[in-house]
Amino acid sequence: MNKLEKLKAILTGKQKPMEIVGKSVDIYAKEILKYTPQLYTKLSNETENIIPQAEASGILIEVKNTRFLITAGHFLVSNTPDDIGIMIEDMFYVLNGIVKYVNPSESEDADKTDIAVWKLEDDVANALSSKYSFLQYEDIDFNHIVSSESKYLIVGFPWRNTVEKKETKKLIVSPFVFLTKASAKNFYKNLNFDQHSNILLDYRQMKVKNFGNGMVQANKSPEGVSGCGVWYLPTFLINGTPKPKLVGQIIEQNKLNSILISTRIHLVLEVLRTEFEIDIPASSITRLKNE
Repeated sequence: MNKLEKLKAILTGKQKPMEIVGKSVDIYAKEILKYTPQLYTKLSNETENIIPQAEASGILIEVKNTRFLITAGHFLVSNTPDDIGIMIEDMFYVLNGIVKYVNPSESEDADKTDIAVWKLEDDVANALSSKYSFLQYEDIDFNHIVSSESKYLIVGFPWRNTVEKKETKKLIVSPFVFLTKASAKNFYKNLNFDQHSNILLDYRQMKVKNFGNGMVQANKSPEGVSGCGVWYLPTFLINGTPKPKLVGQIIEQNKLNSILISTRIHLVLEVLRTEFEIDIPASSITRLKNE
């Protein structure tokens, strides 16, 4: 069924709009999960029989033939890089490489940025490629214009959703997939955030619904999705391979105002450009303070 046929199906009542949205979100989420690993930690003295602890989320990207993982800066503040890794089957892969991160405790501006960029060594990146893909530069929207439509998809891994199956000792992982919209603009001033550096997104936990049956999903705390992507969906009428655009990454939750806070992805571009000397254009929106 092509786009025109899908549109006709909606207009004639053969397919309900919510069904179209639900199916589209499922397709997009499967694509996004290719680039979205869950991040684990281990104890410093563990070299064998590692007991991984689910902690955060990340995004794998490739820019100028160099492969990176990006996540939240506060995750690096509270954990030693040598003890952070990704699980593939029952193997714990330590993320060897060079990491640069913004420590959110250093200043108010740093707290609003809160990003980490990890240049992965080739052997690690090659190993991760057995399960994951690296998002290409052209699929990252570094100059995104925020939309008022409900087209922002958050895909990550709450740590509570990852449990070990006792019989097999295998980890059972359940991703968090949530479609939302940008919060009202007055929240930026009220919460002291800047629209040029952050995107605030509505998150009412008791209104997270299953698109299939319309029922509210219980226990959908987002703790652990820090570092995961915020993706803009250009259309719900999918024909062929979906191309969601990465526009931000989650850094924290404001429970009082039912908001998830994300850093805009062009700030990652600035880290790539200034700290790793990747030959890419400077951001036209925001420059990092240290330049």
